[in-house]
Amino acid sequence: DEMFGVFRRRPLTLRSKLQKRMTPATAKNCVKELGNFFNWLDGAERYGWTLPRRFQAIKRTPEDLTPAEVYDRRMAREKLVIPDEQLRTLFEYAQPLERLLLLLGLNCAFAASEIGQLRKGFLKLDRSVIEGVRFKSGNETKHWLWDQTRAGIEWLLAGRRHVRVSKSEDPDIVFITERGKPIWHGTKTGQVSDGVSNIWYRLIRRVRKDQPEFPSYSFNKLRKTSATRILEIA
Repeated sequence: DEMFGVFRRRPLTLRSKLQKRMTPATAKNCVKELGNFFNWLDGAERYGWTLPRRFQAIKRTPEDLTPAEVYDRRMAREKLVIPDEQLRTLFEYAQPLERLLLLLGLNCAFAASEIGQLRKGFLKLDRSVIEGVRFKSGNETKHWLWDQTRAGIEWLLAGRRHVRVSKSEDPDIVFITERGKPIWHGTKTGQVSDGVSNIWYRLIRRVRKDQPEFPSYSFNKLRKTSATRILEIA
């Protein structure tokens, strides 16, 4: 009960340098993992440990957010959003490929990895939808496309018809370079070659050349903007 109690009380986290408490969602996941551990231990005969009586009666629900935490979370969420006027500026400065990345970040909340792992088999453009799999989690995904996003993907596919994909690469990958290499891929050293972010920062630098005060947003700021806007609407 004491071990579960640590997570029920949502302890301060090392990630925040002991300034913020663990969120209820994270605490809930930790409680679940702790329960899984005890269930495993109960079935491991070599340890001779069994679940004690009334084990299932132990309270496992983490404490809710305090009013102050709710306020702080709301304020932090506002900082994640790229303002509309700055989005308009990015679209005005963006070249066609950059504009498509912008659209996928906003329309589908795609990060660089989702864009890099997008397959042609996921595209159902006749229905304006992407039906795919998130490779990190294995979860199936579905994204209804705006007209502009669908048009951008059609433009991209039409332009890559004459690009030869390397035999060592997956020919089904949508975003490839002029040399036929995936725009985003893992390297032999276990690192990631992230062409998506490289393209994105070229756009940011172009904007900042004319507007030095323009923030140097990361590409992931688009998906956070998308998610926050959805929360505001729904």
